[in-house]
Amino acid sequence: MTTQRFPPASDKQVNMAGSVPLQMSTLANLRSSDQGSRLPAAKSVDISNYDIGGFGEEAQWYIRKALQDPTSLGKQDLCQVFNVLMWRAMEEPDYARTGAQLCHAIIQAEVEKEQYDCVPTRVFQSHLRLKLLEQEMEAETLHEQSVSAWVGFVRFLCLCYHVIRVRDSPLMTMVDSVFNCLSLLALPGPLKNEMQVDCLYNLLVQMGPSLDQTVPDKMEDLFALLRDRFLSFKTPSLARHRLLQLIELRSGGWQMEPGIQDYYSRSGKELRG
Repeated sequence: MTTQRFPPASDKQVNMAGSVPLQMSTLANLRSSDQGSRLPAAKSVDISNYDIGGFGEEAQWYIRKALQDPTSLGKQDLCQVFNVLMWRAMEEPDYARTGAQLCHAIIQAEVEKEQYDCVPTRVFQSHLRLKLLEQEMEAETLHEQSVSAWVGFVRFLCLCYHVIRVRDSPLMTMVDSVFNCLSLLALPGPLKNEMQVDCLYNLLVQMGPSLDQTVPDKMEDLFALLRDRFLSFKTPSLARHRLLQLIELRSGGWQMEPGIQDYYSRSGKELRG
């Protein structure tokens, strides 16, 4: 598995709004405090399960339209909806799951409309894959500019793979990207950073069982790497603690006895001080 190597992480923050070319003027006002011209109301869509309150009124309108009927938006507008969701996840890593769920819902709407097309096109799904690949290729630059933005991107990419299903199947074209990102988090540099260690741990806890079922060979390669990192005296104590917990969790079929879980919880708090 080929991975890129990161330079030492920088605390420098980056303006994430500048990382996504907001060509659609109505999506430029992303925050609810921004004001813009009123658009005609989109047909009622149940979005109670999705947090889009942080976006401006017009951005919310486009997201609702994409959820209801992606084909009602132009190609550029639909692609910009994805760009804005990715940017939000990079700005706020905790938003990555909601962003992935929104992507899943829009793709489901796209697939549903597909049956009526003579020549099916999945604009949103195709743009999602292309844009994630482009951003992945800039991993080293992104990591150097902002560790938080990098973690948000990795969470978003991995959760898109984990959440999105097309006709009950995952987007298998994303598998290599998922494991590349997980392997980057397991490099010596990122393992010295608590945020990246937690990201690696949490993603594998969430995705590990399904990845073991779909791509067991890749999981064997990844965990061989994690075992090597655990055995290295250069790996910080907290990272070794998390890696051992992952190794034991996987060896137990992704289940852990409550007593052992309590031990890891207590000892983890002690290591964090």
